[in-house]
Amino acid sequence: MEKFADFILKKRNVLFSILVIFAVICMYLTTLVVVNLDMTEYLPEDSRVRAALYVMDEEFGYLNPSPLYVMFEGLTVDEQLEVYEQLISFSGVAEVRFDSASEFYVRDEYTLYLLTLVQGLTNAQEYEVVTDLLTTFSDFTLYMSGAVEGVDIDLNMMLITVPTVIILTLILFAMCRSWFEPIIFFINIGIAILINMGTNVIFGSVSDITQMIAGLLQVALSMDYSIIFLNRYRQEKEAMAVEDHKLAMKNTIKNSFSTISGISFTTIVGMLMLAFMSFTIGADIGFVIAKGVFISLICVFVVMPALILWFDKLIDKTAKPVLTLKMGGVGRFSYKARYVVGVCFVALVSVAFVLQNRVVVTYSEVDYDPVHQVFDLNNTFVLLYEHVDEVNMGEFMMELMENTKVIEIQSYGILQGQGLDESLLATLRPMFVSTHFSRMMITTTFDFESAETFAFIDQMIETLDALLEGRFYLLGTSVMPHEMSQNFPRESNFITILTTIAFFIVVAVSFKSMAVSIILTITIQGAVFITMGVAYFQEGGIMFLPLIIAQVLLKSRVIDYGILYTANYIEARREHGVKQAIITALNNSIDTILTSGLIIVLITFVVGLVFRNVNIAISEILLLIAQGCFIGVMLSIFVLPSLIAVLDRFVVKAKRSGH
Repeated sequence: MEKFADFILKKRNVLFSILVIFAVICMYLTTLVVVNLDMTEYLPEDSRVRAALYVMDEEFGYLNPSPLYVMFEGLTVDEQLEVYEQLISFSGVAEVRFDSASEFYVRDEYTLYLLTLVQGLTNAQEYEVVTDLLTTFSDFTLYMSGAVEGVDIDLNMMLITVPTVIILTLILFAMCRSWFEPIIFFINIGIAILINMGTNVIFGSVSDITQMIAGLLQVALSMDYSIIFLNRYRQEKEAMAVEDHKLAMKNTIKNSFSTISGISFTTIVGMLMLAFMSFTIGADIGFVIAKGVFISLICVFVVMPALILWFDKLIDKTAKPVLTLKMGGVGRFSYKARYVVGVCFVALVSVAFVLQNRVVVTYSEVDYDPVHQVFDLNNTFVLLYEHVDEVNMGEFMMELMENTKVIEIQSYGILQGQGLDESLLATLRPMFVSTHFSRMMITTTFDFESAETFAFIDQMIETLDALLEGRFYLLGTSVMPHEMSQNFPRESNFITILTTIAFFIVVAVSFKSMAVSIILTITIQGAVFITMGVAYFQEGGIMFLPLIIAQVLLKSRVIDYGILYTANYIEARREHGVKQAIITALNNSIDTILTSGLIIVLITFVVGLVFRNVNIAISEILLLIAQGCFIGVMLSIFVLPSLIAVLDRFVVKAKRSGH
């Protein structure tokens, strides 16, 4: 570590220049990163939906059976007709369905148009249609829905960037000891974010969700590295009899490396666990954020030393008073009520465990869709089957017709039975018959995601398995959520166990103590159970992606706070009794825990609220992280000290670690 610190100190200006140049290059590379809007790209290789999409593309070319729903708010009767005339003239739109006299299309102040796009459009062409719609009707209030690329095109990075910068500025200026310190932090994290976003080019593409939240989470997860580093530098300077800034920086690099790298390592490990999800959006998000945290770690030890030494005098000159929290009262209470707090914690976690098992998990955004909330939309299924099985389909259709929620069945055989003109049949044939497969479209009034809908899909699959021996493929808005619901509970449990084991090992290695590892593992898992238990009372349930991402991030944060507090407690116990050690550890930990906690909780909460009506997946991820991290901070301050005190005889045996 001595040689590492000497190298960083000696080459700090060169290393800083290299990173700045690389950050500038990454600004350009960012423009080359493809943002993927199609969630089906992240389906597992063995997914039946993925296979069905491939077969349909090979046999029929790309066909989107779902219309593009366009809902306007506040149109007059005349405007309804004018908009209809404009829509049917759009390039890429094959048909527009609208009836001003029907409640299906007009309800209260809302007007709905069902657009069928020209079949065979590429994703880029669908995206262009959506863009043109938004541009043409920019003076109207409109909402869009459907399995069409670009319906979330109104996502805007400014919705994330502006609140993040404002909140971060307020927190840093309030908590920092110098007016100039926040500028150093912004330069450091800015370079780290640019490099992370630019290096995403190595993945070829990233999801729109990853693109939106990666920078925000990189700030929230790694800003405290810079704070710890600068605070350590200040301590090293104050400890010197003779002021020597370079020696203080050398000692800072040596003495803070294990702490900062250890904290970052837990976050990196947690995010990499997402790669074990079969739905590879987990790997997409996990790799990008893990890479971002690692880059932030590098920047702390390359960018920060150069900036601090350059502006050391300016930092001193711009010193300001700062709020100093004294934790004596909390510490004394934690000691006095340690057994009561321990019992209450166990009881609370037990109740939360029961509640979290009852949380409703959802797999799509349809329940939050503004169009779906106003109008009763039809739910269409697409069935692909081999021509040789045509004779077996009569029985299947008879069963479908008995279901009162099936309102229309379309296939080439049905069209032939209607006695249509041969020339018209020839025009329609390519939509229903390919070289090897026939296609059937089943229109229903089922909800897009419900137990009843999933039961209907199960019944269709059971019947088709018996008739066709598995030689069929099923598609539709509800089919992907149905497939995911079959695998997610098992997968979620697997990742929970995996992350728990990983963090247990990290703590055990850090403290060389099984007791400390058990205490912190119980604390982080308790934080997860309580967070999920609170989510039980949330109306509408939780989407699967926010659920699993928030759990991993929550564990990463709470384990970091736990490591920080426990290390300070063990250090304090060398000179003090249990009660005073609690107070000392809290006093030495509170600034970092509170600053880090405020950053991640406030940023994710505010941006999550901003995105509530823009993208529900991003909103739920951020709001659940905010909720979980708030609970984690509270447990770290008010519960963990009591648990550590109760088990003090086992904890103090832990050898002093690098943390």
